[in-house]
Amino acid sequence: MRRSNVIATAETLLPAKHDSQVTTKLDSLREKLTQKYKEQNKLSQHQYEEASMYLPGGSTRSVLHFDPFPMTLASGRDCHVTSLDDKEYLDLVSEYSAALFGHSQPEIMDAIRTTLEQGMNFGGPNKQEAELAKQLVDRFPSIEKVRFCNSGSEANTMALGTAMAYTGRKKILAFEDSYHGAFTSFGGHTNPFNIPHDFAIARYNDIEHTKSLLSADLAAIILEPMLGAGGMIPATKEFLQFLRRAATDIGAALIFDEIITSRLHIHGLQTHYDVYPDMTTLGKCLGGGFSFGAFGGNDKIMVMFNPGRGIFHSGTYNNNLFSMSAGVDAGKFLTTEKIAKANALGDKLRNGINEMAKKYAREDDMSFSDEHEV
Repeated sequence: MRRSNVIATAETLLPAKHDSQVTTKLDSLREKLTQKYKEQNKLSQHQYEEASMYLPGGSTRSVLHFDPFPMTLASGRDCHVTSLDDKEYLDLVSEYSAALFGHSQPEIMDAIRTTLEQGMNFGGPNKQEAELAKQLVDRFPSIEKVRFCNSGSEANTMALGTAMAYTGRKKILAFEDSYHGAFTSFGGHTNPFNIPHDFAIARYNDIEHTKSLLSADLAAIILEPMLGAGGMIPATKEFLQFLRRAATDIGAALIFDEIITSRLHIHGLQTHYDVYPDMTTLGKCLGGGFSFGAFGGNDKIMVMFNPGRGIFHSGTYNNNLFSMSAGVDAGKFLTTEKIAKANALGDKLRNGINEMAKKYAREDDMSFSDEHEV
C-alpha cells in the first residue's frame, strides 16, 4: 500500500502579479496537476464515470464532488481511509465530524457486532434508546427530555416545528451564513429545499441588527453557538446573552444547533458560554458514525410529545438499533479528556496552517491576514 504525496507544495506557489504570464503559468500548473491526479486515480475515475450513468453527479451528496472527479473510498481504519486505487490518506475530514472516533473504534465496533447478533429493526421500543436518551439528558443542561430522528437536518426541522406548535406562532429568526441542514440554510445562494417558513435573517454577532428584526410574532430564534459552514466563527458571549434575554422577553423559543459544536465541550458550547437555550439539536459524532439526529429541551416544551398531547412524531428509523447502540458507546467514549485531546489536535493543525500562510503570504491575498485567520 502506498501513501499519497501532497501534489501542490510551497515551491509551486506563484507570484501574485496578475498579468497574462502569471495566468498562463497558473493554467499550465492546473493542467499538470489535474493530469497527475487522473493518472494516480484511474479506478476512481472509472467508478465515477460508471456511477454517473445512474447518479446525477456520480454521487448522492453534492458536497463530495470536486473536479475532475472525486476519489472513491474503499475502506477505512483508525484515522486513515484507502481509495479504490489503493492509496492511503490521513483522514482530516472525519465525515464532517460524524466520524470523530475514526473508522474502527473498538467499543463502537463491538456494539455493532452485538446488534447484528441480536437482530435488526424490531418495530418497537428498545432498551438502547432509553439509555441513550438518559445519557444525553445527563450531558446537556438544557435538555430535560429528548426525541430521536435520523439526521441533523431532520432534528432542526423538528425543533422549529416544535417551537411553532408550542408558541402558536409562525415566524423564525435565523442568521446569515448559517447552515442547519439541507432544509434550513442561509448562505450566499438560494436553497430551493429550504422549508417555506417565514424567516427573518439577521447578521451573526450583530446585536443592533438583530434587535431591528425582533418582533412579538417570533416562534423561535435558531443559531449555532459557533457558525460551522459559515466559517467557524464563534459567537460572542454578549451576543448569546442578548439572544437569551430577547427570547425570554418576547416568548420565543431559543434553539441552539449543537450538531457540530457538541464535540467541543463535554456539555456543549452552551455550558462553555453559560447560556442555555430552550431547545438543543444534536447529531454527527453522537451517533457513533451512524445516521443520527436528536432534538430536546425543557419539559414544558417536550411534554407536547406525550401521547394525546397534540404532536405526533414518528419515523421508521428514529430508534434504529445501530444508531442507538453506537450512540450509547460513543457517548461513553467521548470524555472530557478525549475532547481536550481532539481540541488540542485541532489547534495544532490550525496554528500550523496559519503559520504557513503567513510564511508564504501574498500582498493581494487577504484570506490569511490577521483579520481572516482560520
